[in-house]
Amino acid sequence: MQRRLSPVASVFAGVVALAVSGQAAAQIVVQNLAYSFVDARASNLVTTSSTSYTALPSMSVSVVAVPPTLVRFCGYGNLSGAGNGVVSVRPMLDGAVAGNGVQIFVNELTRRTACWTWTLDGFAPGNHTLRLEWRTSDAASPAVIQDRNLTLEGIVAQQSAAAAD
Repeated sequence: MQRRLSPVASVFAGVVALAVSGQAAAQIVVQNLAYSFVDARASNLVTTSSTSYTALPSMSVSVVAVPPTLVRFCGYGNLSGAGNGVVSVRPMLDGAVAGNGVQIFVNELTRRTACWTWTLDGFAPGNHTLRLEWRTSDAASPAVIQDRNLTLEGIVAQQSAAAAD
């Protein structure tokens, strides 16, 4: 069955979207944007003994994005001190919680790599800032992360300098 394209096109930040009759956003024609990756990377050692979520240093990107967008985080770290606790990480989109906090290290005294992926949806296409936050469940067991990477995957364009941490 051949589908008819609506003659109405909506234009936003270089994206031209044509709706297929009966299906919202079934086809997207992209101009000046592409399915791509945007990264923030850091290798300096950072620690937190905060039991409340705080910004994870150097893990912030500003992009023009269209939902849905995949967010992938990998970090090489562990707990220090007593080593009895949980390190959690969560994504923030434009200052609002954008996904559940996930436990990346549990009672880990030996440094290892942990990764997690979130799918962000339900946001308007446009300029956005994504930042990761982290915390430890026990102030006597500070979280330690060294090499880390934040990747956005989807229809994104232009990365600005990472927001100040």
